[in-house]
Amino acid sequence: MFTKTCVKPLSSLEQSVRDALLRVIDHEIGENIVDLGLVYGIEVDRKTVKVTLTMTSTACPMSEMLLDEIHAILALLLPDD
Repeated sequence: MFTKTCVKPLSSLEQSVRDALLRVIDHEIGENIVDLGLVYGIEVDRKTVKVTLTMTSTACPMSEMLLDEIHAILALLLPDD
C-alpha cells in the first residue's frame, strides 16, 4: 500500500532544524536520521521545537543516545534565552 502525502514547505527555522538533524548519525546504520527517513515532521512554535521521529526498530538499543544527540544539536542551534 502506498500513501501519498502533501508536505508544506519548511520555514527558514524549520529548515535550520532539519539541516542540524543531518548531523545526527544512527550509529548502527552509519547514516543520518533525516536521510534514513526517521524524521517525519518539524514544527516550530515560538520557543518550542517539536521533532516527530521514529527509531529504526521498536527495541532500538541506541534510542537514548540518539535522543541525547538530537537535544545537544538543537540546543546549539536554539539556545535558551
